[in-house]
This record gives sequence, structure tokens and C-alpha cells, in this order.
Amino acid sequence: DDRLKVIKKLQEAIDTEAVEKVFEKHLQLHPWLINPYWDTLSENDIIPQKHLYENKFDKIENLIGITDLLVYAKEEQYPVIVELKREKSTNYSAPNVEEIINQIRRYRNGINSVLKTQNKHVNNIKDIPAYFIIGSKSHEKLEITELNEIKDNNIKLLTYKHLIHIA
Repeated sequence: DDRLKVIKKLQEAIDTEAVEKVFEKHLQLHPWLINPYWDTLSENDIIPQKHLYENKFDKIENLIGITDLLVYAKEEQYPVIVELKREKSTNYSAPNVEEIINQIRRYRNGINSVLKTQNKHVNNIKDIPAYFIIGSKSHEKLEITELNEIKDNNIKLLTYKHLIHIA
């Protein structure tokens, strides 16, 4: 029942185009929406953007920009990037394939910088898992070759509707 209530709230958010912040809040509280294996994660395992600089990364000088959420899952070797975009018809909300890849690359490089300070090494930054969540309108604009390029960069591209469907 609790999960169905969450799904209903998210569906309402899609209907009113108020998805980014609503989903960000609910993904932080309910990571099972992205991956069912993340059902048991605690608040310490999911870090929203506003706490990143305060708690973890404030001493890293070359860390430029960070994703909406970082998920520390036991099943993953590295922190998981979760980036959300609005369901509006603006350039910011509907990034092209290069913008998606470059944004995730910046976040991966930032995470790699932090991991180096902890004596953890990443052989390939594409090994750092990334989820990029966009609206259906934005997804429809992407060509199959662009979707393949995103997939080749080990970025899981999802829509808000797809998350609800999976849940």
C-alpha cells in the first residue's frame, strides 16, 4: 500500500509537470523506484546534492558541479550517479546526446577525484554507474543512434513514466 501511494504521487507529479523535485525527493526516500535491489538503503546511502559539498566533497578543489543524487549501494563498487531533468520543452530540460554524455562525464570525473583521495582507483570512469532520468518528450527527440551512444557510455536513460511502469 505504501509503495502504491508513492507511485500515485509520482503519477500526479507527471500529470502536473512537477516531476524533477518531486521525483528527486521520492527517489531519495524510495530508491527501489530505480533499482529493486536498493530497497534496504538508509538515508546515509543516498545523498542529495545540497549535502554533498557540506559533508563529503567540500575539500575537493577541482570538483565542478555534481549530480542530483548519489547512491551508495552495497551491490555497486562505486557511487551511483542519478541525474534528473524536468519534463518541460526547454533546452535545459531536453538535453541532446552530447550534453547528457558530457554532464555525466563531469560527474564521473568528480567522483573519480574523490575516490582518488580515498586511495580507490577507477580504471575506466564509465564503470561508475549513471542513471539519467528525463521526460517522455525529451526521450522522443532522441534518435536510435543517439540512444545507442548513451548506452555505449554506460548511462541508463530512463523516463519518469518508465520508472512508474517498472515500479
